[in-house]
Amino acid sequence: KPGDKVCIKPNFSFAANSECGATTSADVVRQVVQLCLDAGAARVVVFDHTIQEAALCIEQSGINAAVVDKEKVSLLTLTKERQFADTPIPGGKELKSAKVAKVVLESDKFINLPTAKSHSATGVSLGMKGLMGLIWDRGSLHQMNLHQAIADLASVIKPDLTIVDATRALTSGGPGGPGKTVALNMVIAGIDPVAVDSYAVAITQWYNKSFTGKSVKHIVAAAEMGLGEIDTAKMD
Repeated sequence: KPGDKVCIKPNFSFAANSECGATTSADVVRQVVQLCLDAGAARVVVFDHTIQEAALCIEQSGINAAVVDKEKVSLLTLTKERQFADTPIPGGKELKSAKVAKVVLESDKFINLPTAKSHSATGVSLGMKGLMGLIWDRGSLHQMNLHQAIADLASVIKPDLTIVDATRALTSGGPGGPGKTVALNMVIAGIDPVAVDSYAVAITQWYNKSFTGKSVKHIVAAAEMGLGEIDTAKMD
């Protein structure tokens, strides 16, 4: 809405060439930023909590191209613990609290903008898996039931819009690549994060196998918590 402060979280966690699919397409991010400005956003912050060295991730991903207006758009990397705030997760089964990025908590609108890619620990990394980039100690989730922890996190961090960049999908070798990249020339957007992920996982094969949302444990866990619709037959 006019006057909103909008935060957009693409994936540029890896110092990888954007064409391989390990990071969100800078072209897609730039277009979403422009659409926000066209809608009247007063401020847009594009951010990520990078896994590899931040400057290299920015350079390799080309994410700087998303800064289409230097007065209204800023690029932020989360590198310090003070950029996160303790946040309880009341309904969490595995994850009871987490330090969540303040930029999300302080914004009027949050747009989650991941890339579609495979992942060695969770099968795929789409919208909800990408939310791990919003917390300070994401490594701790690997010390518990990771699939349920992702769903727990999704119960408190609820994007106003999830847009999966499926212009090309990294269908093996994820999350950092290299691997097999398939051109799909598609973006998938919705306000229901479970529906978006469940739909997205079925649009191509991963590791040369076909999946549905019900094949992915963290999507199932989120659906069981009532966070969205997993059955594509019930989606418009």
